[in-house]
Amino acid sequence: MDAVSHAAPIWQSGGWALLAVLASGGFIARQRRAPYPLLPLSVFAEPRFTLAVSASGLAFIGQGLTFVALSFFYQEQMGFSPLETAWLFTPWPLAIMLVGPIAGRLADRINPSILSSTGLGLLIVGLIALALVDESTGVAGSLWRTALCGIGFGLFQPPNNREMMGSLPPERSANVSGVMSTTRTVGQSFGVALVGAALALGWPVQVTLWLGAGTTLLALLASVARMPLARRALHARRASSTEQ
Repeated sequence: MDAVSHAAPIWQSGGWALLAVLASGGFIARQRRAPYPLLPLSVFAEPRFTLAVSASGLAFIGQGLTFVALSFFYQEQMGFSPLETAWLFTPWPLAIMLVGPIAGRLADRINPSILSSTGLGLLIVGLIALALVDESTGVAGSLWRTALCGIGFGLFQPPNNREMMGSLPPERSANVSGVMSTTRTVGQSFGVALVGAALALGWPVQVTLWLGAGTTLLALLASVARMPLARRALHARRASSTEQ
């Protein structure tokens, strides 16, 4: 991605891509044979965990992509200063701060995948609304769009994290925590790289926002796919607590 964003020759971009594939393959092969692997690949045998990780990574790609793309759009096309651009982003983290704790508490009572999927649906609507922003939208129009994205992300992340942590035995909690952190970092970094590559190719900023909506749609599909699994796990947990 970095090579593409810097207009590197095709052979150089292809070489880095091939190296990345080979390195990934070598890492996986090493982890399979290691007596004490850095990343136990067996954790991905649990479908609930794998789908939750996939949804998280794709959602963070969309978030990282949107943050960078909007910075360019607000400053270069709408004429806002860096400080004004930062204020336009404020509703997003503020909404996460307000909605996140509520979503976390609800995840103990309601199927977490339903909450996560609802949040991703709101996030997609917000991202599409942001992709349709133009020079005539104004401050108020931008603020409610970013607030909607924040509400969606705040409703998605805590239940999704709850699903990741609850889908594996407690002794795997350290591995789950590491995967969560890595997924977040890689997702955001990949989203930023996508923006750089798209702009280097001459694509309009709005196209990158549509890419963010597309990756979030994939996250929604992954979240919906685990609904039956999460529902059975919730029923089993309630039955266990009733017996006790």
